[in-house]
Amino acid sequence: MSRTVSLPVGFHPGWENEDETINSEGAEMRSVADSLVIFQSLRQSRDKWLTSTFPKFSVRGRGGKPPEVTPPPHHTKCLGKFELTIGPHIFQNTAVYEVSYLPHAEPTPPAAQSIPSAASISPIQQPGPADQSAHNSQYSSHESLAPNISVTPELSSKVNAALATNPILRNLFHLVGSGRATEDQVATLAALVHSMGNLPPDPRVLPQPPHQSSTHEPSASFLSSPPSVAPLRTKPFDVVIEFQEKLPDKWIIPRGYALLETTPSSTSSTKLDAILTVSPLINIGGPEPSEILPPGTSGPDTASPVVKLHWTGLIQPVIDLFARWCNDEQNIAENQGKLKPPASTFRFDPFFIQFIAK
Repeated sequence: MSRTVSLPVGFHPGWENEDETINSEGAEMRSVADSLVIFQSLRQSRDKWLTSTFPKFSVRGRGGKPPEVTPPPHHTKCLGKFELTIGPHIFQNTAVYEVSYLPHAEPTPPAAQSIPSAASISPIQQPGPADQSAHNSQYSSHESLAPNISVTPELSSKVNAALATNPILRNLFHLVGSGRATEDQVATLAALVHSMGNLPPDPRVLPQPPHQSSTHEPSASFLSSPPSVAPLRTKPFDVVIEFQEKLPDKWIIPRGYALLETTPSSTSSTKLDAILTVSPLINIGGPEPSEILPPGTSGPDTASPVVKLHWTGLIQPVIDLFARWCNDEQNIAENQGKLKPPASTFRFDPFFIQFIAK
């Protein structure tokens, strides 16, 4: 990373020549090219876009330290790599991801989070042929994760079917089973199993023959009053980008007012170019994250920074992703009103970089 240099600025051309300190020293000012202020300012601006403008989604741990950010359980889908232009900066091969989050339960008080382990549940005898041992082992794991509900072969079949088709759920199940899961992950999996117990029977699950059926007699503590399980909440999906220059760090395009404009691509007849106008971003002189308001809410009557992300050569799935991310049609008019006000609304006083003295 290049060293950041403080670049003095003024509000009218030639202000540095009026600086008494510079004039008193009799220093001769360098030309624009010789001073390298344009080069340095562009380098610092680019570095800021790469490292601190967007919220972190996941970053690589450095120096033996754990990562600064650990995203919640999620599924990541890469839609391709494209050219992104922000102001004077061109970022080649910028990867675009759609990140979908696993439903999770809201945090509850510690007393309500107690989940009995397998040892706290009385053993359940399951007579049957020897080839059912693997199924019985997995069934017992289901019991330890779903407190205070009746575990039936039907529920066990539902969980097994979900594990076979959902890699995220399977990974979470393995984490809990190995004792490496966090309290939130345990609570999330318990809530998922509990919700499966309330689903209607799966027609694909065939009833077991009489000689394979099992009689399950959970202990009294297992059949106690139903727990207070918070409803599952699904976090909205995120659009995540990854700069080729900062692999493997990934960054979230923060939600706010957004507008998508597309034009035929200049590089391919089957692709589209797009301008994704977003407001606000963080760390570019705009409001702090705590001041960011969602669409439809009122806030201070001040202009937020508006940034245009120019994408080149996008495929249709990326266009569809951006369109969904920009909210539905009923919010388009509101977003246009917020992001396309009179030009004077977003007019800022120009400033001028000082030439560096020899």
